[in-house]
Amino acid sequence: MSLETDYDEEVSDLLAERYTLWKAIRILIREVESTGTGDFTALVALLDASEAAAVVTMGYYPITATPDAGNVVAAGGTKAITVAAAGDYTVVCPDGCTADITSGTPSDTTVTITVDANTGDERTFGIQFFSGNMEPVTADVTQDDGYAAEITSNLSFVAAGEEQNASVAASSDWTAALSGTDAAQFSLDPASGTTADHLIVVTAIENTGAAKEATLTVTCGTASDTCSLAQDAPATPENWALASKGATPTASTSYGGVFDPPRINDGDTTGASTLPAYYWWQASSNSHPQWIQVSLVAEKSISEVDLYFLQDSYLSPVTPDETTTFSLYATTAYNVEYWNGAAWVEILSVTGNNKVWRKHTFDAVSTTAIRVNITASVGSNYATCVELQAWGV
Repeated sequence: MSLETDYDEEVSDLLAERYTLWKAIRILIREVESTGTGDFTALVALLDASEAAAVVTMGYYPITATPDAGNVVAAGGTKAITVAAAGDYTVVCPDGCTADITSGTPSDTTVTITVDANTGDERTFGIQFFSGNMEPVTADVTQDDGYAAEITSNLSFVAAGEEQNASVAASSDWTAALSGTDAAQFSLDPASGTTADHLIVVTAIENTGAAKEATLTVTCGTASDTCSLAQDAPATPENWALASKGATPTASTSYGGVFDPPRINDGDTTGASTLPAYYWWQASSNSHPQWIQVSLVAEKSISEVDLYFLQDSYLSPVTPDETTTFSLYATTAYNVEYWNGAAWVEILSVTGNNKVWRKHTFDAVSTTAIRVNITASVGSNYATCVELQAWGV
């Protein structure tokens, strides 16, 4: 074989080898172009300097971008992305976040993304990395939703019913709702709002039974907050005319001794405990009107006055009910008044009475004293009274 032939074969083998290598590189480049992935660093290393430069000139630089695990909190924060690049690259961020560098070299292996505060749904930012002619690589950075809702502390309402304001702070549109067994006892206005709406008027209607409870919930997106609503049960009425409650009895006149005014508020509605004299008795007969009065220890809301009059069998009295009658000695006509701070105001008037126990209920009045004016009696025509009660809170 001649020298020329040997040379030709060597050249032919070399060309075949280079052709195979370049063919592999082209196949890999097309893969990168279509998928955005691939690694031809090892292939480029097989080329000589001029061939490798030619590939670099073509601008195919592999790059990867991997964010650290976890979400950015709603309040905002940073997220590190680890970058592995074969060449220079640029970073493009969408609205709502920024990168600490907008361009880098292979030595820039970490890019820090700063994310603004979020007041809405969970969101994901696609951070794009461009390297030469490669398709951009996207690194997703996710941020927690930014919904927030806060409502005022617990509210307490009086039994009579009232309105109170609940303060609301929300990061977006909100709704309010009531729950619980007693939710119908309360109402809301408004039941929804925007970030500009900061008050809910909570109304409790009058409570005539046991104490009431409900829960008020404000919801904003995925966030919510609650407060409890409580309403008192109505106070148990008490007899504030009793001497034991500090009330002071007086009268226009009295027969004296055992028939003095203290008999009308000693708590004995029959008089059996103080026989034979257990009632108030005016000074002389045939002299009307006469009055009896109890001055309360303090201003009270009075809604009931009960009067107990002399029984026919007053020496052997029984516990009366509202049907027990008299015919011999007791009061037949009177009116009930309360002191308004400046004058006596009539609450009610009765004529033709023949009941031993008269129970009078009426709209509550605030007062420090109750007076009964007696205008007529039967029998000896003496005004008498066994007990005067003033019920209220």
